[in-house]
Amino acid sequence: ARDILKGYTTDETLEKLFSETIHQPRKSTVTARVLSGIVPGTGQFYAGNWRGGINALGLNGILGYAAVNMVLKGNYIDAVSWTYFILRRYYMGNLYRAKTSVEEYNQEKSQRAAENILQRLQEIANTK
Repeated sequence: ARDILKGYTTDETLEKLFSETIHQPRKSTVTARVLSGIVPGTGQFYAGNWRGGINALGLNGILGYAAVNMVLKGNYIDAVSWTYFILRRYYMGNLYRAKTSVEEYNQEKSQRAAENILQRLQEIANTK
């Protein structure tokens, strides 16, 4: 689109918007998953999803504490069952949510950039 529009306009603002869009930094889903794998919720924090990050950190922390507490009390079967069926589900969900939070963040930034370009194109069209 950028190359095609160059034939119709030499607007510097539009060129700047295209350049910013192309060189726009994107967040990494791998980084988000690694962060959340180490400390649940930090991948969501990285993506700017504070509510999801706090939720993941709190739920995984409470569930992890409960599992450790069962082990310390000698309830090994309960601890294994709790860990495998409950904690594991929330932990894996935390990793998935970290990935989708970054994808949503990147999509939102791309959408905003496209809207800015379209708005500038409308401004150019209205001045002619």
